Parts: sequence; structure tokens; C-alpha cells
Amino acid sequence: FFNSNGKSMKSKSINVKERRYLLWAMELFRHGLDPKEFAVKLKKKKTIRGWGPRVQNGKRLRGKVGGRITI
Repeated sequence: FFNSNGKSMKSKSINVKERRYLLWAMELFRHGLDPKEFAVKLKKKKTIRGWGPRVQNGKRLRGKVGGRITI
């Protein structure tokens, strides 16, 4: 793994974003940094998507256009 370079990763069909991250992380590891310090954590899944102002805090807003009636 540590002998690989960008071209060998490309031949293994690793996409560009992942290749750059892996090469960056390997270089920091070679310099003696702990992976816990520089590793990027995964983002949490969004709970509410795509409804805009119709849904707030998990509740769907109903009623008149200007009114804020929650049910």
C-alpha cells in the first residue's frame, strides 16, 4: 500500500478524490503524525431533505400561506 503511487491507484480504478486523500494521508503518516489527528470523519446523514420551508424540525406545515399551523 505504501509503495503505491497515483498511477498505480488509477489503474486500480480508484477515483481522483480518494486518490488525493490517500496520498495526502500516507505522506502525513510517513512524517510521523498520528492518523487520528488528520483523518477526515464521515458526514452524518441528513434527516430532512428536499421539502424546503414546508417541513421544519420534522413537522410538516399546513394551513394558510402566511400562517404557521403545525399538525
